[in-house]
Amino acid sequence: MIPFSSYYLNASKNQKTYGELKGGLDIKYGINDAYTLDAILIPDFGQTKFDNVELNLSAFEQQFAENRPFFTEGTDLFNKGDLLYTRRIGESPSMELANNETIDKFPSTIKLINALKISGRNKSGLGIGVLNAVTEQTSVVVKNTDTNQTRLETLAPVTNYNVFVLDQRFNKNSSVSLVNTNVTRNGQFRDANVSALVWDLNTRTNSFQAQGNFQFSQINDVDNTNGFKSYFEFNKTKGKYRFGVGGTYVSKDYDNNDLGINF
Repeated sequence: MIPFSSYYLNASKNQKTYGELKGGLDIKYGINDAYTLDAILIPDFGQTKFDNVELNLSAFEQQFAENRPFFTEGTDLFNKGDLLYTRRIGESPSMELANNETIDKFPSTIKLINALKISGRNKSGLGIGVLNAVTEQTSVVVKNTDTNQTRLETLAPVTNYNVFVLDQRFNKNSSVSLVNTNVTRNGQFRDANVSALVWDLNTRTNSFQAQGNFQFSQINDVDNTNGFKSYFEFNKTKGKYRFGVGGTYVSKDYDNNDLGINF
């Protein structure tokens, strides 16, 4: 258990100088020989590396590398199925304004209240991963420059992010995984859930491989939508002559962008 504190002094020509005192707690606990608990309370990621922002002219968002240690250490299990893009947790908010509206102070990120993860693998080859994080409600004051009237606008409500993974290894080189990601937002906001079955099957001699997954997304919004994505591949992976065949199908309503990233 490691408590910490920090102080930031913010100053610029156009805004008044103000200070900010932060404090929090890091916890690392060995549940048993197989599984470990990591937790952070009111974390401070102010010392992490800045993102390299590029001019993006593509149809898709720019993907940033994860620089926060809590989300980079011991996260192999959570990458099963490629459903988790951790930069969604505490991401930079966005908002569309009218031409006659301004915001004096726009937050660069949504603050993380706490997060925990449990991960590990036992002697039977069962890997368990649980990741949970909560971000705070973030609001801004929007001013109408024509009427000088202001209103309080919520950029993001209190949001709970959850990832659960079960991964069973067998025959030394094969595995089957069950993955579920969930985003729940407080109030009348969009919620999302994605479940997946992932497999990687290999013969004992590693001559042939069959891998793939089936993912099912559920979005609860103004219009509730369900979609799925399926991928399968078969390969000959050993010998003088090798080959592979595979395919992917994505339905039009499949959406994993609340906690993942989809191109």
